[in-house]
Amino acid sequence: MALSLSKELGARQITVNNVLPGLVDTDGLSADVHSNLASFVAAPRLGR
Repeated sequence: MALSLSKELGARQITVNNVLPGLVDTDGLSADVHSNLASFVAAPRLGR
């Protein structure tokens, strides 16, 4: 989406940014997430 928007809006000097949300290791994560954190980090993104 960001690529399409940047091509469309770039001619008008509008900059497009995007943010890729992800897991942030904080004290607020549940114990279940912490127990599976290693497998989550090791998993390939989008099957790549």
